[in-house]
Amino acid sequence: MHFNPPIVKICFLKSVVLIFLFCYTCFSQINLKAEEEEYYKNKHYTILKGEQESDYPRGVYLVTENVVIKEGKTMTFMPGALVLFKKDTRMTVKGRLICKGSPSATITFARLANDKYFIPLDSNVDARWDGIFVSDSGNVELSFCNINGSKYGIEATASYRGIMVIDTVMFVDNKFQNLKIGNTVIDIPEKHYVFFSSLKFNPNKPEESYKVVSSNYVPPKKVYKWKKPVQFTCGGVALAGLAAYGVCSYMAYDYQNKSNKASNPQEANDYYNKGKTMANIGNAGLIVGILGAIGFSVMFFF
Repeated sequence: MHFNPPIVKICFLKSVVLIFLFCYTCFSQINLKAEEEEYYKNKHYTILKGEQESDYPRGVYLVTENVVIKEGKTMTFMPGALVLFKKDTRMTVKGRLICKGSPSATITFARLANDKYFIPLDSNVDARWDGIFVSDSGNVELSFCNINGSKYGIEATASYRGIMVIDTVMFVDNKFQNLKIGNTVIDIPEKHYVFFSSLKFNPNKPEESYKVVSSNYVPPKKVYKWKKPVQFTCGGVALAGLAAYGVCSYMAYDYQNKSNKASNPQEANDYYNKGKTMANIGNAGLIVGILGAIGFSVMFFF
């Protein structure tokens, strides 16, 4: 067989270029992904992806790739946890998912806002996450939780035989459904805290499978333990400063009168200096009192 050297050379060069472009693209994607993760970490997001288990304390978590809880594993979120999902990501429960929030520290599953992405998404892009998908034997225990901005809310497989208990859970802005067990979509109302147990699930009467816990439940306002001590301190500073201003102003006025009535220049000068000192202390007290009053007001309305 006769080979044409120029053609062979050209084919070889093309192969080298293609291999180079392929390697360059792969390495570029790896570097971009590493840079993206570093960006989210700097925003104080704890990144979740792949297989997960263990306890996750209060904090902000970001699911960048699909999360899976394998069979025999448990993933537990503590009160106050916020779990954000990138577009089209999901959580699959084959083992056990436990989310035990509290009235003052709910646990929220929601989508990452379009403008919070490493490369911000257009505001018109629907950046919903997929939802929480529960396999045949997966177990789910949710209490005081919010499921927001997903496509499918919580969905269990057609042959589901695990245990799912959701107690005081609210569904908001989920596109296609809030809760689906097998082939049955349960018409759970939005913005209502509900209770549901798969142990009581009846596919023939899905409307009786849940009950509304509260139609107007509002979590108690967050209480800051340091707020009242700071508020009382600011109030005390305000009163002390204003009291010092009042006393020192009176004394400055008294010294001024004594200076005017002094029998000799030396005595008049002494009273004048004392009055000036009291006036300065009074002015300082006024400034401190005003700052204390501002601090008290801020803490009162905070």
